[in-house]
Order: sequence, then structure tokens, then C-alpha cells
Amino acid sequence: MSSTPGDNPPPSPLQDNSRFGAEASTGPDELDAGPVIRAERFPRWLLLTAGILALVLAVAGAGIAAWRINASKPQVVITASGPRTPWEMVPPLSVDEYSRDASAADTPSANPTTKKQTIAATYARSGQNTVVLLMSRPEKDAKKFMVDLGMNSVIATEDGFCGTSVDTNRDSCALIRDNTAIMVVDLVGLSRADLMTLAHKFADSLAA
Repeated sequence: MSSTPGDNPPPSPLQDNSRFGAEASTGPDELDAGPVIRAERFPRWLLLTAGILALVLAVAGAGIAAWRINASKPQVVITASGPRTPWEMVPPLSVDEYSRDASAADTPSANPTTKKQTIAATYARSGQNTVVLLMSRPEKDAKKFMVDLGMNSVIATEDGFCGTSVDTNRDSCALIRDNTAIMVVDLVGLSRADLMTLAHKFADSLAA
């Protein structure tokens, strides 16, 4: 029995894809697929904050480790070992207008009994011998040093001592600088104030 065009039933809306275009599909895979979720990027400020926090934690950890290492090490304490002797006991060639003979011996002599080193030098001013510089090391008491050399009437003067020689009746003044006695002996009649001033100038020149 032949059918006529009018006998064909109209296509079902589910079968007619012409309304959705030629590429529309209603296959079973696509019908069963769930909704597509797109991954969103983390905000830039959140990533930056996380990086800074990680850096801070790393630095803090390194600091704590260094502190523990240093804390475990024994502490070194530096203490004074006695009077310092930072300068050579060599008379300067000149101090102000006073000068000595450069060819004169400038090596201290050592006393094997007292274990002390001593040296002396004569200084001239305007071509005339004016004072004698005498040094001794080690010394800690300027007054005792002068008495041992035969000085009489030794009295305190400023931060040193002055006295008069028993043998020559000439004045001398001495002070202690860095466990070294520095004494200036007068040859021309200088005052004790001048001798003490000169003793300080010699000490400053030697210890400079």
C-alpha cells in the first residue's frame, strides 16, 4: 500500500535540528555532560602576599639558626695583661728648639740584675747643651726612680716629681708614661716648671 506525502507524520521537535543549525547535536554524550567550570586565576595581591610571607619566614628561620650557633660558641673576654709599651725607647732627634746629635748611640742598655733598660741623650738649644733626657723601663713610681738616682728633696710637681741632684745640685723633673720613667735634667739653670713642661713634650713625642 503506497503512502502519500500527507500520511508522513511531522518530525519530532527533538529530531529536528534545523532550528539550531547544522552543527547542533543532541548525542547521548553531550546530554550526559555536566556544566563546564572555568578555573579562575588567583588575585595578584594574594600571590604577592604569599611570596612576602614565605620570604619573611625564611629570613627569620636563618636568623634563629645563626643565633643558636653563636650562642653555643664560648665567649672570649679580653682583659688587660699589664702596662702597655707601644713605643720604642729611642730619644727623638728634636723636640721644639731642642735637638740632639744624630750620630749619638740611641740603643737602650739593659741591666742584667734589675732587668731594666735605660738610655740618656743630651739636647742642645742654640748650640749650647741645655738638658739631658734620661729614660728607664719598666718603672711605675717616678719618686722612687728619682730617689734611686740620688735626687734629694723630691716633691710632687703637677703629675710628676722634681728634685735636686746630690752630686751636681742641679734640678730634675720626671714623670711616668706607659711604665717608662722620663726625666729631664737641667744643665743651664731652667726652672722646674720649664723642666716639667719639657718632660711632657718628650713624653708626647715618644708615645705619638
